[in-house]
Amino acid sequence: LPICSLLALGCDQGAVEVCGFPSLQPIFRERLSRGGARERIGCLRFSHSGSYLAAGCWDQQVYLLQLAEGGEAGVQVRLHRVLSGNTSSPIEVMFSADAQYV
Repeated sequence: LPICSLLALGCDQGAVEVCGFPSLQPIFRERLSRGGARERIGCLRFSHSGSYLAAGCWDQQVYLLQLAEGGEAGVQVRLHRVLSGNTSSPIEVMFSADAQYV
């Protein structure tokens, strides 16, 4: 996917929004942080290939979203995996060049 055509926004209460760019038409919006805390999303990063979006949340989780061509907006976004085990809230997320590691 050409990531230059997407804009990702991290919001309070653990929500992530993905919009088309430059149209800013919403493609995806979901609250990822669960439970009573509903912490804010602190950092976002697209993989180099544009297949994944990682969202670091103040609930000490990293949410990995998978992006694929299709759907009404031309892009489908779904929660792929939740990475847990952090002892603190992530302040940055990065992908290896081949997107095998976050």
